[in-house]
Amino acid sequence: MPVWLESGPATARIAETKIRYGNQAAQRVLAVLSAFVGRDAVHGVTELSRLLGMNKNMAHRALTTLTA
Repeated sequence: MPVWLESGPATARIAETKIRYGNQAAQRVLAVLSAFVGRDAVHGVTELSRLLGMNKNMAHRALTTLTA
């Protein structure tokens, strides 16, 4: 289960998503998408994994799902 490291509107959306969806893979993909909402920065796998509190493998798989 991810540990949210930041607080704010994006984190609240991620928490809401977590409650609505039972599928963990979908939760991860939506969390990764939410990390890019309203931000101009480019995130790498390592930065995303730290930001979202998930391991690098999970972050990479979520990114792969989004680019497929």
